[in-house]
Amino acid sequence: MDLGLDGQGALYEQLARALKSAILDGRFAAGSHLPATRQLARMLAVSRNTVLSAYELLCAEQLAVARGGSGTRVADVGAPRARAARAATPRPSRYAARARRLGPATLGVTLGRPRYNLQYGTAERGIPCDFGTLAPARRGLRVSGV
Repeated sequence: MDLGLDGQGALYEQLARALKSAILDGRFAAGSHLPATRQLARMLAVSRNTVLSAYELLCAEQLAVARGGSGTRVADVGAPRARAARAATPRPSRYAARARRLGPATLGVTLGRPRYNLQYGTAERGIPCDFGTLAPARRGLRVSGV
């Protein structure tokens, strides 16, 4: 297997880029096994952890699928153009679809005056609020001094 490492960046990133280009070029078919980590590490004279890190990057990019005990397989990536087109157009959320159905007429419409005025420092109808006089007033009692 000929994997050309480009010498740019960390060794595991170089290996991941080389494997990625091999997968996208079709040198590894979808569903085929990637070489075992120990075998590839021996072939390239690198640490096994380097190969494991490269395989993790491939799995993170959804180019490979790793299963414990059965190795790492190449994921079904489809045609590169179709994959790029799917990535470029994300599926809208359910909220966005519902907002489109409602239309601009119903979005952001306020109906009349708000029920309560919650602004700081203002009282409803201009009556100053004194908590000492509210309780007797609710009971219908007369408050002295008012």
